[in-house]
Amino acid sequence: MRKLLPLFLLVISASVFGQDNKSNEPAPMNGEFLAEKFWTSLGKPTEGTRGYSLLTRNMQPKSDTNFEFWLKIVPTNSSAFNRRYSLPRESAFVIQRATVDCARKTVFLDRTAAYDFSNNSLDPKGSDLIKGDTRSRVRAGSVSETLFDYICLKLQ
Repeated sequence: MRKLLPLFLLVISASVFGQDNKSNEPAPMNGEFLAEKFWTSLGKPTEGTRGYSLLTRNMQPKSDTNFEFWLKIVPTNSSAFNRRYSLPRESAFVIQRATVDCARKTVFLDRTAAYDFSNNSLDPKGSDLIKGDTRSRVRAGSVSETLFDYICLKLQ
């Protein structure tokens, strides 16, 4: 019995320390996940030097008004977009996990990762896109507003 107690404590502590926080996990970094053929365009690209295209992958309706999916943001003009959102200069696109709640008019973007043209991961810390990592109401002129419009108003 004395030998089983330390083993039992070891198993319990291993299961606690082995848990990881999924909400802070970056987007997957493998080439297959990033391949263009697996992404679907979401409406027309926004116009202007700060414009961007939105692409989605693995959209899962959680209810009639709640959707979860991966979001890929590809800027029209990378340098202007990167300056606007405080991204690394060599960023070519951004991947985020998105949850859109149409009933509450909220968009939750997390697991943000930036990539260069060679699909190498970059550090997006300090980016204005990360500051939206809280569930917030849709703000006019934001990526969240464009996303909300396409998911909640145009697709339904």
